[in-house]
Amino acid sequence: MAESTATRRRGSQSPSWEGDLIIGKDHHSAVGTLVEWSTRFVLLLNLPKGRDAGEVDRAMRAAVAKLPMNSSAQSPATRAQELTGHLNFTIDTGIGVYFCDPHSPWQRGTNENTNGLLRQYMPKGTDLSVLTEDNPTRSPAA
Repeated sequence: MAESTATRRRGSQSPSWEGDLIIGKDHHSAVGTLVEWSTRFVLLLNLPKGRDAGEVDRAMRAAVAKLPMNSSAQSPATRAQELTGHLNFTIDTGIGVYFCDPHSPWQRGTNENTNGLLRQYMPKGTDLSVLTEDNPTRSPAA
């Protein structure tokens, strides 16, 4: 991660994405977040079927497929089971995945801050599985 951070600070032209999950009620639901470091552009990943590696991979691929080709470069993430397929993701998409050091959330501070802001709309204890892809901050009944 240190090498990736040093490159980013030197002003690399390639975007850098930070990723994490917002965990819902009783740890049974989640929404993935990808935040571009320099522009603060946010992609929310709809994870209605859970947060296992396959679901996170599917959601990340769907999200980055909508981006312009030059928007993908690297993606620091937490060391989580959700990204056990990161090598295949990198091979298939060309987006490198780098993991932060354990217990070092400041290494992806942009994403930590963004998740804190998103918690205003998705408070702890919220069942995130009921959120829709078209409106990820409201349930279908709202």
